[in-house]
Amino acid sequence: MTSSTSQKPFLLALPPEIQSQIISLLADSTDFKSVHSLLFSCKQLYAIALPFSVQTFCDIPRPELPKKGSVIRSRIVQFLSYVSIIKPELARHVRTIRLHDWLTDHFYKGTVHIDANDLIFYKQLILKILPEKLGYDTHWSSRWIWALEAGIEDAAVALLLAVCTKVKNLTYGHPGDPNCFYAILLAAYGGCGRRRVKLPPSQLLTRLKNVKHESYNREEGYRQFYDHANQLFRIRSIHSYECVGARSPEMDEFDLDPMDEGCSNVQSIILRDSWCVGPAIRSLIGACKALRKFIYTHDFQKKYLGDEFEATARDIMESLLPHDDSLEYLHIDLTEAVRTSSGPPGPRERLYMGAELRQMHKLKSLILGSLNVSGLLGNGKVIYYTEDASIEAPKVVESIPEHLEYLEIHSCGRNIVSQLEEFLGTLIHPDRFPNLSSVKLIFNENWANEEEIKSLISERDGLALEVVRRQL
Repeated sequence: MTSSTSQKPFLLALPPEIQSQIISLLADSTDFKSVHSLLFSCKQLYAIALPFSVQTFCDIPRPELPKKGSVIRSRIVQFLSYVSIIKPELARHVRTIRLHDWLTDHFYKGTVHIDANDLIFYKQLILKILPEKLGYDTHWSSRWIWALEAGIEDAAVALLLAVCTKVKNLTYGHPGDPNCFYAILLAAYGGCGRRRVKLPPSQLLTRLKNVKHESYNREEGYRQFYDHANQLFRIRSIHSYECVGARSPEMDEFDLDPMDEGCSNVQSIILRDSWCVGPAIRSLIGACKALRKFIYTHDFQKKYLGDEFEATARDIMESLLPHDDSLEYLHIDLTEAVRTSSGPPGPRERLYMGAELRQMHKLKSLILGSLNVSGLLGNGKVIYYTEDASIEAPKVVESIPEHLEYLEIHSCGRNIVSQLEEFLGTLIHPDRFPNLSSVKLIFNENWANEEEIKSLISERDGLALEVVRRQL
């Protein structure tokens, strides 16, 4: 067996480019200690591993808010000092920043310690980031400097995003009204300027590609998820936007200010555990030039499932139609599985996608519920409320896009079995759904028994068909 002492010289004997590739694989993993341990092994590996050691910065969430008037240490401030003052050459190697709920000036629950000498450098840096001579309004830089002098952690977050010029991935929680953070987002897409002054192209966040953040319910002092999205969608480099807990106030149904159509380069929208009104969905999707991926899952914890203003399947379908040449992945889950006695909001003709779903000819992967595709609620409850009784839901076979590769229908009951039999029967013809290679049908075990679903089979060679019953 080779000893550990003989393995170390072998690693050191490798060419530097091979060593870099090995360390980069460690940096891409979640085990950052592996990279950090190399820093202390020897000088040769230290020089190679050092840039990878800052590739991902992860803040640690605080168990509770600090007491009013207290001054605490901040990992964000420490890392900012490291990559901007101690070793500024490392700032360009930061690729991922993962934050939680940092301290802002909204609640005044405590401040963070910032070294006095560092503070002098940061003030000068802010004036370079938003220079008055180029047309930037001094309101923004003055407020930023004030927050920094006051020890507001929000100011350090904004500086970190400014100095890490090649950051690609940003994850954050739901801080209370982070003004400095918003100023950076505003400046990144050409804001913060004096009135009627054209600013030069921004050098902020030009490599930022993927953003994920959290949102809460309608607490006082917190901006809604849409306010975050409205800023982020305008940053040209961002291609993927994800929000966990996206919720709209009911009044957004009537007074939401939509974004300009086609103003954003975002290609992927993911809204998990969310509750959004139709205008919010239409604005986000409409802002995209070419949307490739859309995921919307309902908030399973929401107690009242009959909110009349929530976006329906039809709202989503109508919003997606302009993206029929680009959309490849669609996942919808409107909590059909947990609806027992209550029915979904809205007239029944708004509760399914409709035959227009077939127009999404670029779609490769489709995941949706029984109600969304067929108008049939899996628990057998009949929805009588309608605004036009002449409109009937199309069958499954009439809704599924022809060039689909993967199909998953969840929240099924016995009332959709005959339609699924018809759909699977068409697959014997090679010219129907020619690219379809995998189908998954998920039944609620309380809504259908094994005997009732045993007829769901397919004779197409190579098709992976999975029919399961689950306790949902």
